[in-house]
Amino acid sequence: MIVDAQNGSTVSVLVGPERPRPVRRDHVGLLPRRQRAPLGRDAEVAALAAAIRGGGPVQVWGGAGVGKSTLLRHAAWLLEPGPDGVVFLAPAHGDVGDLAQEIFEACYDAPGYAPARGELRRLMTGVRVTVYIDNADFPPAQLPELFDAAPDATFVLASAERSLGNDGTAWEITGLQQAAGLELLARELRRPLRDGEARAAVALWQAAAGRPLPLLRAAALTRFGPDGGAWLPRPGDVPSLLPSLLDHVGADAGVVGVLRLLATLGNAELAPAHIGALADVPDAAGMCERLSGLGLLDATERGYRCAADAERAVRARLSRPFPVDRLCAHLIAWAADPGTAPADVAAQAPLLERAADLAERAGRSDLAVGVARASSAALARSLRLGAWGRLLGRGWGAARRSGDRRAEAFFLREEGVRALLIGRRVVSAVLVAQAAWLGRELLNADAAETAPAAPRPDPPAPEVPAPEAPLPEVPAPEVPAPEVPAPEVPLPEVPLPEVPLSEAPLSEVPDPQSPAQDIDVVSYMADNGYTPADPAAPPDPWGGLEPPPSAPEFGPPDVGTPSTGTPSTGTPDVGTPDVGSWTSWAGDGAASGAQSAVGAGTVGTGGAVMSGALVSAIVGGALATAVAAVIGVMALTGDSDPEPENTGLAGTWVMDTGGVWEISADGQDTYAVASDNAVCGLTSFQLTGGDGRFTGMQPWYDLSTCASLGEGAVTLDLAPDGATAEVEVASPPGQPPCEIQCTATLTRQDDPL
Repeated sequence: MIVDAQNGSTVSVLVGPERPRPVRRDHVGLLPRRQRAPLGRDAEVAALAAAIRGGGPVQVWGGAGVGKSTLLRHAAWLLEPGPDGVVFLAPAHGDVGDLAQEIFEACYDAPGYAPARGELRRLMTGVRVTVYIDNADFPPAQLPELFDAAPDATFVLASAERSLGNDGTAWEITGLQQAAGLELLARELRRPLRDGEARAAVALWQAAAGRPLPLLRAAALTRFGPDGGAWLPRPGDVPSLLPSLLDHVGADAGVVGVLRLLATLGNAELAPAHIGALADVPDAAGMCERLSGLGLLDATERGYRCAADAERAVRARLSRPFPVDRLCAHLIAWAADPGTAPADVAAQAPLLERAADLAERAGRSDLAVGVARASSAALARSLRLGAWGRLLGRGWGAARRSGDRRAEAFFLREEGVRALLIGRRVVSAVLVAQAAWLGRELLNADAAETAPAAPRPDPPAPEVPAPEAPLPEVPAPEVPAPEVPAPEVPLPEVPLPEVPLSEAPLSEVPDPQSPAQDIDVVSYMADNGYTPADPAAPPDPWGGLEPPPSAPEFGPPDVGTPSTGTPSTGTPDVGTPDVGSWTSWAGDGAASGAQSAVGAGTVGTGGAVMSGALVSAIVGGALATAVAAVIGVMALTGDSDPEPENTGLAGTWVMDTGGVWEISADGQDTYAVASDNAVCGLTSFQLTGGDGRFTGMQPWYDLSTCASLGEGAVTLDLAPDGATAEVEVASPPGQPPCEIQCTATLTRQDDPL
């Protein structure tokens, strides 16, 4: 296959001695990254070793945070490998064919060669390796295809649900035993358990059902206390561990940027180099490692991704995802760079698919086309034909929606090449013919646009009458034509290709313009990642991710309020959330029933008090916003009538952090501002001024008590077109100066929210 990123690839069939000759490796040692040994898993490791000796396949499964991935990685390092070695893979995709190719490349030196299914099985027969596969969440029907790709290998799988039948060994991984759970707490606390902490630790282990992830988070939250001296959270605080951790890290602009990025990407993992470039953090690897230690990120073989529950909690607090145009521009430049290795592009294929999906959901089909086209050549060269097909399907659908006929023809031709590579010859012929027809149509259109104007005809010559002289009649001689017999040339016999019955042609109609042909192409592309657009679907900026949990469980959405901090001693301190951060939320307090700001003020533990590292958040009223925009607007306006006329400042304004301001005229060059504070209720103040600049004083509150801290200055500069406004706030006198989230952009809404 010759890959042409501009005009489309071509394929030549090699036969006999021209075909590649793969060289089998003497020993295979593809191991995962090293990590600390899991605690309390000796019994599971012994059972795993016994099952592997029995010949497999083996599957361990369990819910998120139970430690199955840690166990699998530890076993790959610790247990005796197969006679020919060990292979560890953590695919970020669900394509069994691509996974089989990865196993082949680990066992053979055959660059640029992807054997067909039968040839692959022949080559892998006799290769006795132990293959560990993390994230092996394949449907049960696909597992036989995976096992057949390496008949003599022993497969060990880790997945969220059981999918292995009775032909192997499968068991569920549960939480740690009590002794191991307490040992994990002490290790993560980086100190022994104190006298009097044992009972609280046991209760915490019970509340967490022994799962390592909640215990890790409890220890991390405890370390946020002064000098790491705080006491363990109470068992009842287990549901609030995650939001409390988010409260503590939410004042770091870099952390919030990283969490926003990874929460937008869902389950797609991202390498630290990309995280640093997109989130604009200098030490992305170090930051992600710290967040992984807090249980907010999962460390993968290729980078990091949000922990599943952390992803939903972060989205519940943020008003908007990571900008899709910035994400796509970065990926397009990276994938199209000649220095980017095809294997690296293939490793980030789920990320590319996610970016294309986000672009389409945002109405930017052109960006989805750009991502798919920029990555197509590298994916083809990587020989990950499943991932390549999914990007081609997404690119083709985006090209159709954006009206990019040239890109549509390109994706059709490339899919035709891919279909030939996987043995679907009739499908390949139909797709290439469709692409050729589109190409001719585009050439004709280009020729019509560039054709020179027709020359103006010369004026007719004057008519001159000819003399009327009769011409003599001369008879033509009769010459008989010689008879030459036609040579008999036999036509060559061209055998028709043998097409399996399961690979029926897309259409019996050869005309590419036929509607039936178009429908069949759509149906075929739908199997490759193309999803027809639903015009009735509501906008979804988060790209179809699972809905986040309810606000009472994880706190309010990102209100982006400027704030200062007050530690438990009552002394003011700076703790302002950044532009994309969140504020604390009021939850149940200590056993006495008193309320506290979880993670920002105190967390009660049997009478002991843990002071937050960032202290209690204080909300500036000017930028405090509604938890739910629709409810907030109706509460402020009293009904659902349209907003006031867009004259001056009057109207409904939405902040770039997701909040809502209702502004109404209150006299000559005087306006009343109403905003629903996420914790302390309705806030109102006045703005006065003219010539595009307005000033006023806004209330500020302590979130933990909703006590007033005075009034801070607010300045609003209205854009000349009246569509946007820039707001700047300052803290009240005597309070620490506003350092983060001190500015915001308001956008006028033409219709009521």
